[in-house]
Amino acid sequence: MQRLDIYLKVELELDNSEQPQRVARELERILKRFYGVRTAEATNLVVRED
Repeated sequence: MQRLDIYLKVELELDNSEQPQRVARELERILKRFYGVRTAEATNLVVRED
């Protein structure tokens, strides 16, 4: 069986009330649950003010 690392860049627009760390954890949880991902980790969060 092969192991593969995939690096994704995801750009989101969040309300001011939403916490970026919580959204990142939720994305990790979804990947693990629905796609059989062994590990998922958000290593870098960049908050941009436009």
